[in-house]
Amino acid sequence: MSNLKVLWIEDNADTDLYHLTSPVYIDGRCNLDLAVNASEAFHYLNRRHYDIIIVDIRIPPGQNAEWKRRYQDMTKNQKTNSNRLGLELLRCIFDEKEPKPTLKIDHNLRRERYGVFTVEQREEIISELSNLNMGNIKYRRKNAMMPHTALLDFILEIAASLN
Repeated sequence: MSNLKVLWIEDNADTDLYHLTSPVYIDGRCNLDLAVNASEAFHYLNRRHYDIIIVDIRIPPGQNAEWKRRYQDMTKNQKTNSNRLGLELLRCIFDEKEPKPTLKIDHNLRRERYGVFTVEQREEIISELSNLNMGNIKYRRKNAMMPHTALLDFILEIAASLN
């Protein structure tokens, strides 16, 4: 297991959670890209192949007009948590009924290559993940007491399950 290409989609990855990325870089088995919003995530996903993708559930839209529109639509709907663009991102990738005119991803990653690393409790998002046939997705909950190796450990857990 060397040179895993990993995308971490996390709005605080380059600032508040920098301590989690350091062990990944030091370990040397992963090439880690960071996307801090939905627009950046699609930019990376449309241009690079990744072995593992880790998604936060609460991410901002970024500068892409399509993601801004989706965010505004979610905000208008009182029943929807507008901060949950990470779920919307997964829906755009895996829901065959989801229209993708400007959000095209040319890759064939299996659902098993994705992980959810979020502050949400699994029970809060499991029904939406199950609707995407992702009920068994690898999941870790972020909290203030997690070890600084939590991201690296999660990446290696996902990688081990793929072999």
